[in-house]
Amino acid sequence: MRLDFFFNLLQKNLDFLIFLSKALRSRFSYIFLQKNFLNLYVRGFDLIFVLFFLQNNGFIRMQTLLDIQVIDYPSSSLRFKVIYQLLSLINSFRLALNIFTNEINFLPSITKLFPASM
Repeated sequence: MRLDFFFNLLQKNLDFLIFLSKALRSRFSYIFLQKNFLNLYVRGFDLIFVLFFLQNNGFIRMQTLLDIQVIDYPSSSLRFKVIYQLLSLINSFRLALNIFTNEINFLPSITKLFPASM
């Protein structure tokens, strides 16, 4: 029974991976599956479009913003990695939206999509 659970979880993640790679083809740098959730890398100027799509698409429905994390890589030209952790309660599915930026390029506010991000 435990093996069936993991197989179903893997199949669901793969279905999401295929769907997102087709739907957001030109909007992400790369996408991969890691530790039971998807990592999606996007450019800063695509952030609002991608979040709106993830939140309002009937198949995905990422309604909950769990966390926003920032990692500083001081020796890199794009020194900040911003990670938005999203959850779809309906699909019981997590996604990490990753963006690299620096101190010059600002990311747009997502408070209109996720008021809890204030």
